[in-house]
Amino acid sequence: MKGVKGPGLYAQIVIVLVALLVIFGGLVLMFFLPGTFNSGNNAQENGTDRNYHFLVLGKSSNISSLEQVFRGADGISADYNTVVELYVPETLADDVSLEELFNYATFVNADGIIAYVDTDYSTIKTPRRTDGSEIPVITLGHYTQSIPQVSFIGTNYSELGRTLANECIDLLNKNGAVYLFANELENNPNYSNMMNSFQNILSVYRGMSLQTLSVSGTDGDIIDAIRSIVLSDTNSGRTPLLVCVTEEDTIRCVQLLSEFHLESSVQLLGMGNNETLLRYFERGAIRELVYIDQEKIGRTAMTELIEYRTTGHSNNYIAADVEILRGGK
Repeated sequence: MKGVKGPGLYAQIVIVLVALLVIFGGLVLMFFLPGTFNSGNNAQENGTDRNYHFLVLGKSSNISSLEQVFRGADGISADYNTVVELYVPETLADDVSLEELFNYATFVNADGIIAYVDTDYSTIKTPRRTDGSEIPVITLGHYTQSIPQVSFIGTNYSELGRTLANECIDLLNKNGAVYLFANELENNPNYSNMMNSFQNILSVYRGMSLQTLSVSGTDGDIIDAIRSIVLSDTNSGRTPLLVCVTEEDTIRCVQLLSEFHLESSVQLLGMGNNETLLRYFERGAIRELVYIDQEKIGRTAMTELIEYRTTGHSNNYIAADVEILRGGK
């Protein structure tokens, strides 16, 4: 009785080539869609079916905020039997347009999108699933009418300006110098609204003064400007209050204050609550931190997507809460 022969050499070669093509195709896909891709409660890993698959996406420059938004959304995903995934290009060089990120959502057949928007856009088509149905989009950050969104969750910048001004008044006991570190804020309409509110509140108090530090050059230029205000206010017997209104500027200024041993000469009111800033805050290098609770925004965005998927309705606009960490030196 003859034995059964295995596949011939030709068939074996074909099998190997097919396997290599599959692997190569996967690598090509990863190359053209470079990003940070994290899954929460992955359905395939735990062997259960999920009701929905949502994406949190945006540009690499907003990765810190997006990671916090993702943690908030993912933290309650099990309550809604939903998979939440974060997709952000790894570097600025890998960044793609918002529309291309939406195309990726179509590619993976997402049921909903939470997108961080940092600029105005002209016309962006409504993202759709492979069956042609619309993918609901909730936007964060910068409101743009041209984006087909079912809800916007953002900061009330006038309220943020009032909050910052009131904190300055309390820190200086209604009498002192406030220096606003403005690094290219003039072109941002949101910050314009914030500044109008900020200035209007401070102007009520005669003992308060406000000066804008328009410094966008080197670290040396920044530290020279800070030394100048330290010298001016030391001569007047006051400790100046430096105010930064972005996470990036707060990190830059506190690192320079620390490097040049000026932490005790300047009070710093900063913006944000990432791990780096919290470490400086705990050391006393930052007097106060004002921030938007991004994890809470993630939870809110998740519930709004679920509401829209189940009822067809959601809140058009939701104001994010402003939080304050007080303490420091």
